[in-house]
Amino acid sequence: MTPGPFTAEERPGEALTRADVFMKSMAYMGYSVMNIGVLDVALGVSHLQELSKKHKIPMISANLYTKATGERVFPATLAVQAGPLKVGFFGLLSPRSPAIEKHIEPNGLEIRPVVQEAQAAVKELRAQGCDFIVLLSQLNRPEAEQVVNQVSGIHLVLGSLTQDMTMKLAPIGPSYYADAFQKGKFLGEVMVHVRGNRDRYFMAGRRAAMEQERQDLASQLMTTRSQLQIGDRGGIALTADARKNLEQQLADLKARQQKITTELEGSLALPPDASTLELSMVALDQTLPDDPTVDGWVKKFQKKYPKPKGGH
Repeated sequence: MTPGPFTAEERPGEALTRADVFMKSMAYMGYSVMNIGVLDVALGVSHLQELSKKHKIPMISANLYTKATGERVFPATLAVQAGPLKVGFFGLLSPRSPAIEKHIEPNGLEIRPVVQEAQAAVKELRAQGCDFIVLLSQLNRPEAEQVVNQVSGIHLVLGSLTQDMTMKLAPIGPSYYADAFQKGKFLGEVMVHVRGNRDRYFMAGRRAAMEQERQDLASQLMTTRSQLQIGDRGGIALTADARKNLEQQLADLKARQQKITTELEGSLALPPDASTLELSMVALDQTLPDDPTVDGWVKKFQKKYPKPKGGH
């Protein structure tokens, strides 16, 4: 359930073969759906559709359209029954991606505004009876916040576009946000603990995390106030810009403290039967043993397309 792994072709057949290995591995791991990314389109829409069919992994994108026909390139949504929940997925691409001119426009495609397409996708999933809705995001953090604040009904945003890796779920509006870092360096797993109350999902252990964050903010506020006071007494020389920056930092810290205090106080009324979400992050590094099946596919690819000398 992450954006795709493909890049532009380097040698004849190499990109398509690499994509096939990725998709085969994703199917082996039990992926249910894949959100299309801008770089995936470099492989060609027809090849993506063939891979989706071959490996039985649906591809989705709510705001990627064909210019000539005005139709979506891939379905906007997918609904999956997962235990007691009917989970709805929809995917979005950022209309501000720097790769649009290279991969989207030359292929006769366009990326439409995120909010209106998200509204249509959520409405479609609600009509299918979905009671937990996930946005698979190829958006940056501000874009994701814009969507969840303007489109009601999104419970979780999952992405891997940016370097905003989240070791814990981050609240954005009424939803939660997790980013597993770019280039597949981390694997994020979100556990959904379903209980009697499904009106809203809360972050497991959020209270302890908020208490710690509030303590950290109090310490930062004390330090910033102290710097300003020392400056006022002439203990340190503050330029006009330095003072302005410190005052802005102080205002930002106070706002964050007030926000988290309000949220913390609200959490006291957390229903005992509330459903919760919990994120765990795993670094995909050399400490993890390779799966022999996937490792065999990778080595076969490396034998067919050896790394060029002097390459990275």
